[in-house]
Amino acid sequence: MNLNIIGLAEQFLGGNAATGNQQIPMSAIIAIMGLIESHPGGLGGLLQQFEAAGLGGHVQSWMGNGANAPISAAQIQQAISPEQLTQLAQKTSLQHPELASMISTYLPLVISHLTPNGTVPQDTAVADGLAQMKTMLGGGAAPATAA
Repeated sequence: MNLNIIGLAEQFLGGNAATGNQQIPMSAIIAIMGLIESHPGGLGGLLQQFEAAGLGGHVQSWMGNGANAPISAAQIQQAISPEQLTQLAQKTSLQHPELASMISTYLPLVISHLTPNGTVPQDTAVADGLAQMKTMLGGGAAPATAA
């Protein structure tokens, strides 16, 4: 399965003015990668968690190449447990409201890139793709900064 990791990493590194893509802050990639990597069941489990929170329509719109349905910070806080947000906040040095807002902005984009064929790839493919993206981004261990 061909995950669009290079395209996603390019957006994290600097965006693409020709296509209107904006640069994605490093704190967003740290938060979203942490959310996927630490979630029981990986990407599939995370998407099931959003579906269980009543956001299945959103999840379906993010998968594949179509338009991504927007999601609010309040919906993120509804779908992600306070414990998960606290763990991510510690990794990014962001407060819950700012973190939820950042996730709401960038999670649909990341999911779209990780599910280019409209299906959730095997966990190993996602893990390999995230590892590849960390390498492209310089190890992914850079200090988190809010943008």
